[in-house]
Amino acid sequence: MNKKKLHSLLVKKKKERDFDSSYWNLNCVRLPDDPSKTIDCTPDGNYENFKGLVYGDGFYYSEPNNSTPIQEDYRIRKEDMRLPRLLCHSRIVFDEQGIDSISRQIIGMDIRCNDAATISCVRVGLVTGAWASRIRKSSKYLTLSVVFKLYEKKYDKLKGQMDHARLYLGLYNSKSRFFCCECGNEIKDKDFKTCELCCQDCYAFCENPIISDIFLL
Repeated sequence: MNKKKLHSLLVKKKKERDFDSSYWNLNCVRLPDDPSKTIDCTPDGNYENFKGLVYGDGFYYSEPNNSTPIQEDYRIRKEDMRLPRLLCHSRIVFDEQGIDSISRQIIGMDIRCNDAATISCVRVGLVTGAWASRIRKSSKYLTLSVVFKLYEKKYDKLKGQMDHARLYLGLYNSKSRFFCCECGNEIKDKDFKTCELCCQDCYAFCENPIISDIFLL
C-alpha cells in the first residue's frame, strides 16, 4: 500500500478543480485503471481488491474525516476549527481513539447510495482497506484513510459522474455530547445550534463512535 501516493492523488484532484472543492466536500479520488502500484490487488494479499480488479470495478481513495484536538474543558482552538467535517450539516468531532476505532470498524462494510426513483438504498461498493495515520509526522491530528471498490456502472445509473463525491459515515447510537467551541459549555438541548452563554457555534463530540452504514453522496 503506497499511502503517500494515495494522499498525493487526492491532493492533486482537489487542485485540479476550478471551484472551491472544500465547498463540495470533495474527498474521493479514482485510482488508475491498474491500481496495483498503489494498492495490493493480489489473491493472497487482498482478495477483495483482486476480485474487483478481475470484475472491472473502479478503485477509489478517500479521506472522509480527521480527529480534532479537544481541550480539557471541551473547547476547540480557533486554528483547529477547520478540522471538523460536515456530516448531515452538523459539526461531528472525533478524537484520535474515535478515528482509530472507525478505521477498524469499516473494513468490509458495504457502501450504499440512495435511489430516488425507488426510494431505496442500493449497494454500490465495498471498503477494502482503511487506516488512521498522520499524513505528516508533524500533524497534530489523525486522518481517516479509506480505500474502496465501486461498482461504477450501477453507481453511474444513480448518480452520474463522481465529481462531487464524498463518503458519509452513519453513526449508530453515537451518544454524542454537544459542546460550545468557544467556552466548552455543554449544550443539553440538541436543537440549539449555538451556545446560549456566548452565542458561538456548537459541535457534537462522538467519543466512542459506532458506524452503522456508509453512503456515497
